[in-house]
Amino acid sequence: MVPMSLADNILTVSELNYRVKSTLEAQHGMVKVQGEVSNLSTPKSGHIYFTLKDSGAEIACAMFKRYVSLNQEMHLLKEGNACCVEGLITLYPQRGQYQLMVHRVSPHGEGILRKKYLMLHKKLKQQGIFDVIHKKPLPPFPTSVAVVTSPAAAGLQDLLVTLKKRFPFCALTIYPAQVQGDNAAKELCNGVLAADKANHDALILCRGGGSIEDLWCFNDETLAMTIFHANTPIISAVGHETD
Repeated sequence: MVPMSLADNILTVSELNYRVKSTLEAQHGMVKVQGEVSNLSTPKSGHIYFTLKDSGAEIACAMFKRYVSLNQEMHLLKEGNACCVEGLITLYPQRGQYQLMVHRVSPHGEGILRKKYLMLHKKLKQQGIFDVIHKKPLPPFPTSVAVVTSPAAAGLQDLLVTLKKRFPFCALTIYPAQVQGDNAAKELCNGVLAADKANHDALILCRGGGSIEDLWCFNDETLAMTIFHANTPIISAVGHETD
């Protein structure tokens, strides 16, 4: 049999690019990539274009307007900033340009923190910390509630409004603590210990939303054990529903 010559299988440029595009999307699909943002462009169309790079390579990225409007971490896309993006590996056929169509932006190092979180969760679960038998019943009509949080926390104002509507005669006591940063976990533990000694009907750990780094102080083993050994029923009011 005579082999088919290349001349018998000639592709147009468009055909070749669309073949490559299909192959890239089928074989790789959605990926997560971290790097440094450069060449950031924000035209009036609402789409965002930038380059994601490290010390050895770079890739062109595009983020369409519909994904921009859905992301809460768009502030991370700044020139020179490190971040993690999730998107579809593809090729822009008109230019033959290999690129990443970004659907989501998240903080740099999120994957590492999530692994730490899962390891801690597994450890505490094996110790029985999350067993239902240890859950303390909440009072149906509390008259004294402790709130461990920063007085400047955005979530505190939402909490105060809600409690005033539902339990207008309930006395609230704020136990100040940092809710972000290196010293936050220790201060939260101290707040829980102090509140637990005051015989409140319930205790609320409170703060607004934020990135995984912002909320990381609540993923602390010592804080988890402090909560576990407390006598007061404790409610988590950390982050928004999306967190």
